[in-house]
Amino acid sequence: SARFEIQEDQELVATGKRSEITIVKGEDGDIGNNTWYSFAVYFPEAGYEYDDEREVINQWYQDGSPATSLRTEEDKLILETGNTEDSRKEYVIAGIVKNKWHTVVIHFIHSYSSDGLIEIWYDGEKKMTLRGGNMYDDVLPKWKIGLYKSAFKYGTSDVSKRIIYFDNVMVGNASSTYTSMIP
Repeated sequence: SARFEIQEDQELVATGKRSEITIVKGEDGDIGNNTWYSFAVYFPEAGYEYDDEREVINQWYQDGSPATSLRTEEDKLILETGNTEDSRKEYVIAGIVKNKWHTVVIHFIHSYSSDGLIEIWYDGEKKMTLRGGNMYDDVLPKWKIGLYKSAFKYGTSDVSKRIIYFDNVMVGNASSTYTSMIP
């Protein structure tokens, strides 16, 4: 597994407080439009305390603010997606249970248009199916996991650090299935 930690008083990394890793780069041809992603995630009670300021734990990044991301806020896992910054909406996936491994499987058809698709399973239960644009009108995104917390840059968070763990990170293609992607 991989452990990511950020602290409010750490130095800026590329204008933010972050600890992330890029898994695949769409612009390099690592993925196609029809791609599956999965991972296990662990939110420790000591290190991932309740906070009403959000952070990014997964992002499908192209340029600027990501068109689609997984975020946490107020002990909830949230999907934010849209094909423009103005069209992005938030969808609550689940409440976060601490000190327990959780599984996440996400099936994307990356698209700027109405043929886009996002399906999400959390702990073995299908939580949502969304249709429509989920990326900017640009190259395919790169997928990053870890932590990014803009509130640490501005000093508005009630917590001073964040710790999260990821394991069994996988990427599949158009022939993958939910069963083949379970972490």
